[in-house]
Amino acid sequence: MTRSGLAILLAIGCVAGTTGCKGGSDTKILQKAWTAVIDAFTAEAEAEAVANLRKAISRKGASFRGTIFDEDGHTIPHTEFSGDKAIRTVCLTFYDDGEEFTTTDWSPKDEANFYLLFRE
Repeated sequence: MTRSGLAILLAIGCVAGTTGCKGGSDTKILQKAWTAVIDAFTAEAEAEAVANLRKAISRKGASFRGTIFDEDGHTIPHTEFSGDKAIRTVCLTFYDDGEEFTTTDWSPKDEANFYLLFRE
């Protein structure tokens, strides 16, 4: 799914109420911070966006889980990822005050930014 397709689905979900979005919902803060990560043009900008996302997660008291798709096409929960294979893409699900949203298609420009996100 493309980034614009994901944005459209999130918007439709908010309008339809399927994602639990409230008008002006606080999950929008996390969504905006996430968008900055995937829209970053350089590894440095991505690292800064990841740091800002971590701050937003902390401020909100939110949590998230991740799934890694490695270079061989295996699907691995982030808690089981050993780092012995290159990351192809990462999918995250954020949880915030009973609301959640799932993202897809993050291919870190620098794998260090993945570890920055998970503070590993």
